[in-house]
Amino acid sequence: MKTISIPCNNCGAPVKPVRNQQFFSCDYCGSSLKIAPSVNIEEENLKYKIKHELNMLEKEWELARQDLIIVDSNGSEEEPNIRSAHVGSMLGLIILAFSIPFATSVEGMIIFAFGLLSSTSLFVKAFEHETKASDYKKAKSAFETAKEKLKHDLEELRIA
Repeated sequence: MKTISIPCNNCGAPVKPVRNQQFFSCDYCGSSLKIAPSVNIEEENLKYKIKHELNMLEKEWELARQDLIIVDSNGSEEEPNIRSAHVGSMLGLIILAFSIPFATSVEGMIIFAFGLLSSTSLFVKAFEHETKASDYKKAKSAFETAKEKLKHDLEELRIA
């Protein structure tokens, strides 16, 4: 007789059902599982595995998202986007353009140096922001594609 295991809905540890038994407990976390007697155990096993994969995918995305999200000095979070990177670049150009006319005296050179330093800092930040925006978009797209595939697989099992 073939032995199968079902991943626990809570922790994912393998739970080995006993034939003709509706209730199972996870030896690892103690969670209870119920399988209706009229269902196909192998089909249920596949459904639980897909649900577990979906759950793990959500957790992995949240961790990846936290690495890519931008947190401002107030602790507010925002998704990185290309538009804000372009705003930073434009601001850098404006600061640089306004500091150029002052470069005719010693005091003006200090103002120009400050403008050059500020605009360079803004350009670097804009580049980092643009890179993060691109990475975020790719990661989010990959997550959504994988999530939709798992949901589709699960829906096909429900229909069958």
